[in-house]
Amino acid sequence: MIEADRIPNYQIQGALADISDYVDASIRSNFSDGAWNDVSVGAGIYGAPIDGGPMGMIYRTDVFETYDITPPTTWAEYETAAETVKAAGGPLFGNFATDAQAAIMALQIQNGATPFSYDPTNPGDIGISLNDTASKGVLEYWARLSEKGLVGTTNQFTPEYIAGMINGDYATEISAAWAPGYLSGAGVGAGDGEGKWAAAPIPQWDANNPVAINWGGSAFSVTAQSSQPELAAKVALGLYADDASLTHGWENQIIFPLNQQVLGSSEFNDYEVPFFGGQQANKEVFVPAANAYKGFTYSPFAQFYYEALGEAVATIHAGEATASEAADTMQSRVAAYATEQGFTVK
Repeated sequence: MIEADRIPNYQIQGALADISDYVDASIRSNFSDGAWNDVSVGAGIYGAPIDGGPMGMIYRTDVFETYDITPPTTWAEYETAAETVKAAGGPLFGNFATDAQAAIMALQIQNGATPFSYDPTNPGDIGISLNDTASKGVLEYWARLSEKGLVGTTNQFTPEYIAGMINGDYATEISAAWAPGYLSGAGVGAGDGEGKWAAAPIPQWDANNPVAINWGGSAFSVTAQSSQPELAAKVALGLYADDASLTHGWENQIIFPLNQQVLGSSEFNDYEVPFFGGQQANKEVFVPAANAYKGFTYSPFAQFYYEALGEAVATIHAGEATASEAADTMQSRVAAYATEQGFTVK
């Protein structure tokens, strides 16, 4: 099992088998084009899509009711709502964390950025664009909200952040369909917070050009060492393909399945999610986002890129660089790394 954004890292080293010959029309129809794109490198398929992370906005209904806020549909509305809550003495509206790099990248892509362009038929070439207008605009937006004290800067996957979520320190979290699983497992939504969370579609940079984005997701891949790749591919494609496994996965919030048999079922769509106070969040938010998602082009060195992005955000928080300067530094750093690894940067 491998994160979809790491598949190119292994593919370029020849570590994964191309299973496209074993994906027939009936299997392909089980998943959206976006799901297949995320497990593909060029024309090759290097994993069976299992789960994904269609993104949305989760929010505290009590905070929104107290300050007469409706779920924002654009990022401009999000900032206005945050200012309203702050002016009235309310909690932070959200969070701009250094350890949520995949979410930041997704928001940049939503704004029109193309961080990487990569074609395995020309494996020595790679396009890197991390300091274009769209990418800088997202960093500048969140930096501005942070400077105005509208959002926090605590690392998201820490006890401190979870404590803040439990204590009502944040009105929203920009996250993915898997959020209820990890949050409820950490105690969020229990006690005084029970029934106070809801989900809404993720705000858009351009209301007239909505873009669905994804954070996370995994696949079952076949290693190149396999002596029987066809049988291994059959196993990979068969896991989480039967009704019992799929139902167990989503009912226990282990996965957000990408299988269209689930996404199109009334049982899944009409499910009243306990974390969201009985809201049919799958139908209202996450299934439409999953089906509208077109897929990303990931780089063959995701780990280095995520580290560079996290450090760029950290320099913004520390006041060591503006958002624009941090993006320029990241572009130079990642391009230099790519060159050191033998790529020609386009």
